[in-house]
Amino acid sequence: MFEAMRLLSALAAALAASFLAQYLQNDKPGLAQCFNQRSASLTQTLTQIRQNDTVREMQINYPLRLVGAIQDVALVALPDVIASIASAVSLAGRKVSLSPTEAGELHYKLRDIISKLAIQEGR
Repeated sequence: MFEAMRLLSALAAALAASFLAQYLQNDKPGLAQCFNQRSASLTQTLTQIRQNDTVREMQINYPLRLVGAIQDVALVALPDVIASIASAVSLAGRKVSLSPTEAGELHYKLRDIISKLAIQEGR
């Protein structure tokens, strides 16, 4: 809300300066030039505000996405992997080896966890 008000205030000031520059162009060209410079400066400020809004949004959303990914991994994917590892250890204790399908499934689950976290890092 505050950012929108700041943006509108700068826009209004830039328009007012531009209007005054045009209005005073014939009678007071020196003052009109000052208003033209002020209008250009405010327009540049508006551009910077808009660019900063994009960066700020990314800085806010990135940690939220990362927290969501970590929660997904910790609460959903990791318990499943731990259960699979416990099953594999149980089989190893009985001198039974994992089948290629079970090993492949465990490999897939581990890769899935890594990819979920890596995707969040890359965004």
